[in-house]
Amino acid sequence: MFSGMVSALKGHFRYVLVFLLVGLLLVGGLTYVSIFRIYTEPVEVILPRIADVPRECWDALAGKTILFAHHEVGDQIVAALQELLPEVGLTDVRVVALEQGKDGVAPFLAHGHVGRCFYLQTKIDGFLQLLDESRCPKPDIAILKLCFSDVRAETDLDLAASQYRRMVDHLRRSHPAVTLVHVTVPLCTRPGCLRRGFREGVKLLVGRPSIWQDNLCRQKFNTFLKETYAHDDPLFDLALVESCTPVGQRYYAFAGGQKAYLLAPDHAVSIGVGTLNEAGSRWVAEQFLIALAEAACRKSQQATSTR
Repeated sequence: MFSGMVSALKGHFRYVLVFLLVGLLLVGGLTYVSIFRIYTEPVEVILPRIADVPRECWDALAGKTILFAHHEVGDQIVAALQELLPEVGLTDVRVVALEQGKDGVAPFLAHGHVGRCFYLQTKIDGFLQLLDESRCPKPDIAILKLCFSDVRAETDLDLAASQYRRMVDHLRRSHPAVTLVHVTVPLCTRPGCLRRGFREGVKLLVGRPSIWQDNLCRQKFNTFLKETYAHDDPLFDLALVESCTPVGQRYYAFAGGQKAYLLAPDHAVSIGVGTLNEAGSRWVAEQFLIALAEAACRKSQQATSTR
């Protein structure tokens, strides 16, 4: 009798195990349906190409000193940028690390990491410290590129906006001759592997924010940047560039019924979420270089008009 009960329990255990496996497969299926369903739409604004930039803008850029504070994605942009500079005739523009830039001879593009990822205020503090240091040559153009990890669904957007406003106010008050180029927060793409896709699906099922909800939060912060500063200051819309392809298609998904743009899969490494591949780095670097040239040309024109 006892052995019969054991056999019955083993049989029920098999059914439970099969049920759990089927459940896991269903979760995996829902994951792919919810996470990997992405869409494209035509780009509303045609992005310029290098050939569209007037020669005087490249000449203006060649004489400017630029400070570029960033993290990993910025490293990828700078690496591709160095390959592009000779193609536009800027062979004399030196790209150096921040420490070299402090004692270097202008013109140059000094770049490097500031602050810690996930902690926006540390990025701002590190950026302003570089500008405030007396031994650092004052740049004509300064750029702080935040990371996708700095703005997420859990981010207090009102606080983030307040922190950014204080940074801009300090820069305008203490360094009025420096042109700040604002940069929108970069985006993430769909998971590049089954394990991460499954994890994102589980997060959705238990009510935690997904990649798309993170992107939606970044989108809201980027809207704040554009509505607040794009009318008066240069702005490089990195999020727009990342979500677009050179042929004029823009990628998006839906988060809570709202359209959330994403890093185009064509630009991302296969296993990454927000990391650019070689083609994506070159595409973004080209648009970044064009934005720098436009900012430099604008600054030169302003200097001429005030003489």
